[in-house]
Amino acid sequence: MVLPSLAFASRAASLLAPASDAVVAGVVGRAWCALDSPRRAAVRANRAALAARFPLERPFIRYVTSLLGWLRLLGMNRSDVAARTSIAGLAPLVAAAREGRGTVLVAAHVGEWEWGAAALAAAGLSVVAVAGVQMRAEWTPALRRAKKRLGIEVVGPEASPVRLARALRRGAVVALLVDGDVVTATAPAAVAGRRVALPRGPARLAARFGARLVAGRCRRDPADSARYLIALTPLDTPEESGSGPLDEARLHARVASWLEAVLAEGPGEWCLFRPFFTGAGTGVDGAGEPA
Repeated sequence: MVLPSLAFASRAASLLAPASDAVVAGVVGRAWCALDSPRRAAVRANRAALAARFPLERPFIRYVTSLLGWLRLLGMNRSDVAARTSIAGLAPLVAAAREGRGTVLVAAHVGEWEWGAAALAAAGLSVVAVAGVQMRAEWTPALRRAKKRLGIEVVGPEASPVRLARALRRGAVVALLVDGDVVTATAPAAVAGRRVALPRGPARLAARFGARLVAGRCRRDPADSARYLIALTPLDTPEESGSGPLDEARLHARVASWLEAVLAEGPGEWCLFRPFFTGAGTGVDGAGEPA
């Protein structure tokens, strides 16, 4: 059963043409930024840590844009998603699924991460997403059921390594947000010249179970706002992943380097509303955004 408030939000988003998202997100995002001083302060702190220059409202606008796409997903099926998505770099994930090694996929709060997971499932891959509260606590059960319909199994951050290992051995893609704060274990890493604590799960899972380690980004097509472009980038090599135990520390450093590059490319696209570089956390990312 879909909650009335969630069903209304999804219906409203589906009635809005994707070409209008930029205008709607601009209005809502600017108002949200102006009214939400704690998250505005967090964005300012992250911007200063990155030594970046962008309007404070930009991450708010980008988040509203991704939210509109995510709400539309609730009324779609896998064929709809596949028809609107182009994926570059899918072959290593398909090969890992066929070989029974699976893939550990890292993403960040940049672009349209929820659509990206649905698109991988629509491409025929088994997807297991590690996530905490999604959007709002009362919406989380309904959202998990909606994701299941789209081919995504959602497990909490407390999921045992054994459960994730079994998923990898059946060839699944285990997706984790590397900048989330709902994690059970972290390890230090360098990002933008600063020492931060990143989830150690991606590197540990890949190292222990011989899975591929791949980073993914999903963005709107600049030429068509109704379409999505996914870029998948291996953080290991086929030789490494097929030659026995991997170096967890080396893989962890590569995850950090990937995140650093993503933030350097578009710091204003980062939809994170907590101070990332201080180690502060609330247990739920930002406004309870989908993870």
